[in-house]
Amino acid sequence: MVHNNGSGMALSQRKTTVAVLRGILGRIHGGEVRFAKLAGRSPSWVKKVSAGIVPLTEETARILGDATGISFEWLLGPANRRPISGGLSREPYTHKYFEWYRSVKQSGSPIRQCAFSLYEFLPDIIGVGFAAGKKHKAALFMWRLKTFLARLREEFGRDDYAKQITESLLDQKDGNLSLARRGEILTFADLWIVDRDPRGLRFRLPTPVSQRVATVGLENMQIKAARRGVRALSVSHSRILPKRKRKKAS
Repeated sequence: MVHNNGSGMALSQRKTTVAVLRGILGRIHGGEVRFAKLAGRSPSWVKKVSAGIVPLTEETARILGDATGISFEWLLGPANRRPISGGLSREPYTHKYFEWYRSVKQSGSPIRQCAFSLYEFLPDIIGVGFAAGKKHKAALFMWRLKTFLARLREEFGRDDYAKQITESLLDQKDGNLSLARRGEILTFADLWIVDRDPRGLRFRLPTPVSQRVATVGLENMQIKAARRGVRALSVSHSRILPKRKRKKAS
């Protein structure tokens, strides 16, 4: 059965999911120039990826999913399936859904609220770093990690106060900072990264302090000042290590 979504081109006649998505968005947002802005790419890239000349990467599919509300998993699959929206609902993706998604996104409210702790990633980062060290590639690992963080900083910016508080937490022997409220302390585990919304959270975080951090923000919490310790962040040495002396057999 051939389905026409109103753009004048049947789904079965299109070669790629990007071409299907552009047809759903219509002449304005699906045009090469406007669509290129949504994807963060060039108009020539839009033409090539629509025709299947260049592949759609997962990174760009996620950017398009965030910009339009379509499922990025669907974008990475075959074009002969029905387009679906992102999120848990997985409802059919239509131009009407795109208009709704765009209006909510422009209002500043998150359509899908997400929260996570860096404890989810730290063990893996350290594990990969140790593996790089065993292969004598610690410097390469550090360079790639710093390059990746620089890209994220360019895209999202940086909360310097959150960085300062994190540094203070890492400097403390007991790993916590005192809050103005009697008996309350702030730990690294309380620093959940959350989609901020004036209406609050749609879920509960593990501790009352983490809940407050996520709703009112670190900048609005009274955190007692703490002395920063002196610590080395990285060291390197270019001289060759001396050979190990073999023990003489007794």
